[in-house]
Amino acid sequence: GRDHLRIFDKLVLGAYNDICIKYPGKFEITFVGVHPDIDNFYDRSSVKYVEAMPYDEYLHFMNTHDFDVGIAPLESNEFTARKYFVKYIEYAKYAIAGIYSNTMPYTFAVNDGVNGTLVDSSCRDWFNAFEKCILDREYINNIIKISQIDLLNNYSLKSVSEKLLVQIPELHCNPTNIYKVKYKRPYIKETYAKFKSICHKLSFHYKEDGFSYFFTYLIRKYHEQLSR
Repeated sequence: GRDHLRIFDKLVLGAYNDICIKYPGKFEITFVGVHPDIDNFYDRSSVKYVEAMPYDEYLHFMNTHDFDVGIAPLESNEFTARKYFVKYIEYAKYAIAGIYSNTMPYTFAVNDGVNGTLVDSSCRDWFNAFEKCILDREYINNIIKISQIDLLNNYSLKSVSEKLLVQIPELHCNPTNIYKVKYKRPYIKETYAKFKSICHKLSFHYKEDGFSYFFTYLIRKYHEQLSR
């Protein structure tokens, strides 16, 4: 939206114009759903704009266009730090080498120069990242390869499901019916639930029957425990 365009103009536009001046015809940029002001660009012919589209059409669009590099500029503040690095997932999925702002959340997923490029918030840093991609095709290919391996190992449905089963052992498939999920309540939670249930029952009968029932109930439960 408008905020994305503002961030692009602030962090990236100057570097993009400089790269077009130094390497004419080597770079094109495509905006999807965000309409830039063409007059701000040095090489207007290098700017492509695609209208916003439904998500299923967007997936098809990304799958049928061979983009080499994707950018993800982001301001650094408390709000953006709580975002998810979905652009990294998307670029890795479509074999695109990503250039990301050197801030959270991208620093959680991207190892600079390995599975992506992290860039500080200066025009010179973004220019250097663009120039690296123009001059070193092997660098791009390696980033794409490693990011896709990382995507498969850490963000695929299979890998995430396996991690969830390790981190939340209460989630297990019932062997008698693989379509039902068996939840094993931890002992502490189960004890607390029973205690809470007893308290509610005692409170109810105390209000309805008075102290005599409350006292009789406690004596009966005490004898039941002794007889076990």
